[in-house]
Amino acid sequence: MIRDQVLVFTDLRKMSRYFDSYSDESQSIQAIEFMLTQLEEYIKSVCTSYDGTIRLIIGDAYLLTFSETPLALAALECLQTQWDRFIQQHQIPCPLSIGVHRGTMFLFRSAAYGHSINLTSQIEAMNNRLTPNIAVSSIAVSEKIQAEVIGTEWEEKLFKLEGGAFTDIHNVEHTLYQFHNDLFRILVNAMNC
Repeated sequence: MIRDQVLVFTDLRKMSRYFDSYSDESQSIQAIEFMLTQLEEYIKSVCTSYDGTIRLIIGDAYLLTFSETPLALAALECLQTQWDRFIQQHQIPCPLSIGVHRGTMFLFRSAAYGHSINLTSQIEAMNNRLTPNIAVSSIAVSEKIQAEVIGTEWEEKLFKLEGGAFTDIHNVEHTLYQFHNDLFRILVNAMNC
C-alpha cells in the first residue's frame, strides 16, 4: 500500500492512428519507438528532478506518484512543455492526456489498484473525451488537488473544466479542473479562431 500520494496517469492521444498512418510497417515501428523513447526520457527526467516515481508502464501510458502536489504540478508543467515542443518539432500528432488525483494505491506484483487509481484513470479519460481535438497536451486534476493549491501560484493556473463532472461508483460527484499554462492557452485560443 502506498498512502497519500499524488497519482498521475499519462496517455498519448491518437497513437494508434499515428502508427496506422505509415504505409510501411518498419517505418511505423521506427517512428513509434523514437517517440516512445523520447517520452520515457522526459518522464524519467521530470521524476528525477521533482521527486516522482514511475510505478507502472503499459504501452504509452504511465502511472506516476509524487509526495507533494506542488512538485507534481511543476513536474507535469515541465513534461507538458517538453513534450509539446517535441511533437511540434517532429510533427507528431500525439499530445499527452494527463489525469491527477491524490489518494492511496495498492500494488500487487505488476498490478496497481484501488479506488484512487480508478478515479485518476477516470480523470485522464474524461480529460481526453472533453478535449479530443486539441494539438497540445492537457492536464486535468481532481477537486482534491485543486483544493490543495488554493492560495498558491498553482491556483491561478487551474480552471474548472466545462462538462468535467462525473459520478464515481460510490455515487460521489467529482468536478475536474484543467491546468492552463501560457503555451496551452495560446495554442488552444489559436485553434479556436
